Amino acid sequence: MHSTCEICGRFAPTKQVSLYRNIGMLVARQLTTTKGQMCRTCARDKWLSESLLTFFFGWWGMISFVVNIFCVLNALAQIPTVFSIPASDEGDEREQSSGALLKLGVVGVCLAMAGAGIVFASGGKSRRLTELEKRTATARTERELSKFTACDLVEAQLLAGKVGDRTVATFGCAGPLHVDGAQAMLEGVTTREGAVPFSMCLERGPQRWFVSTVGGCAKAELNTDISLSIDQQEDVWRLAQAEALVRERRAGLDATLAKLEKQLDEDEETVPLCSSEVLAGYEKSSAWRVPTIDAFALAAPHQGRGGDLGFLTSSDVTSALSAAGGTTESRLEAIAKLEQTKLVAVVARHASVSAPKLTGTRDYESGMFLGRIYLADLTEGRAVCSKVLVFQSGKDISIITTRRTSELTKESMFRSKLKSDFESQYVAALRKAVEGAFKPEAQALADDRAQLQGLFSALGGDEAGGIVAE
Repeated sequence: MHSTCEICGRFAPTKQVSLYRNIGMLVARQLTTTKGQMCRTCARDKWLSESLLTFFFGWWGMISFVVNIFCVLNALAQIPTVFSIPASDEGDEREQSSGALLKLGVVGVCLAMAGAGIVFASGGKSRRLTELEKRTATARTERELSKFTACDLVEAQLLAGKVGDRTVATFGCAGPLHVDGAQAMLEGVTTREGAVPFSMCLERGPQRWFVSTVGGCAKAELNTDISLSIDQQEDVWRLAQAEALVRERRAGLDATLAKLEKQLDEDEETVPLCSSEVLAGYEKSSAWRVPTIDAFALAAPHQGRGGDLGFLTSSDVTSALSAAGGTTESRLEAIAKLEQTKLVAVVARHASVSAPKLTGTRDYESGMFLGRIYLADLTEGRAVCSKVLVFQSGKDISIITTRRTSELTKESMFRSKLKSDFESQYVAALRKAVEGAFKPEAQALADDRAQLQGLFSALGGDEAGGIVAE
């Protein structure tokens, strides 16, 4: 059909062409549509430019990746239309220059389609491997190995690339399974249609079954790509299980602490003062057995201890909540201890809190802490009661040096002494506060007032930081 080309305006043989150009930009995408009656040269040029951009730049983004599949399929579907348009009777000098580009474009399309195929294949393989690992996580513990589990275990090893150079195109598991005590042999395994079947040997460790060899169980050598004995594989599996348990139980602690943080943020004023009446349902605890956590750390419990007041969070809590550091076994043990603890002390600071500061070789500004502890029930994720917590640096802090001690060393020693003194004052005040929390209400209230009055007197006034001794 002869008509006016909507691209160049020439009167020539034309056909209706629809092309899409998709460009992915990770967090955004651009989709352009080109439709209309086009002549032979314009149709080929447009097909080439739009297709190349789509093939090479359309995959970058989650949504763009999906959209690009349809754009590529449309480009391929348009090939019969684009390349069947007759040439103009008058000819077109543009066809000479577009010929080389067209050949380059076809090569680019082939490469892009091959790359997309690799992405799809690797993605499918990864999803299948993840599915198999989840499905066999519990089934591997069975004492009597079933053929279903054996096939899953073998396929997972093949997909993971741990069986020599064998790659999986189409997995087959048609042969019988022979089990003899702690050893089993799975026959009839194939990795592609029409391939020669082979056998896989499995062995049972203390807790689960493993794929150990390729071929007959009695003659085959241990898989050299794995290079692990059954006992070593058992240790690796046990460690993976422990790490998964740590993540699961730490997530539970995170949820409890988040609930506690929300209460202290929204309903802090409703938390009653600690007394034996309020804590009637709880066993009297020693301060040495009550874990502590800085209230500032509730929002980010995995950050661990840090800063001048890092000691407010006890080491056992840090070990339990830290995302890294220490062995898996030590973190799991710390979590178990924290879960068994009924009460935890959340230490809340007042705005006037300050750590001791060194102003000279042996001169310093005294540190002061004014705040509260909230005894919180970890099983319920709520603050049960609160207690005043006040302490300050010691009055007589000194270090022992010799004539040969340099000024720099003296300064470092004194700074360390200041820090350890402030921490020891905290430990003593915490012990006193926890023990006082289980006293009768009148006596507990009197203790709080006495502590505040003592601190204010030491500071030379009747109030500090807006908190008045009444």
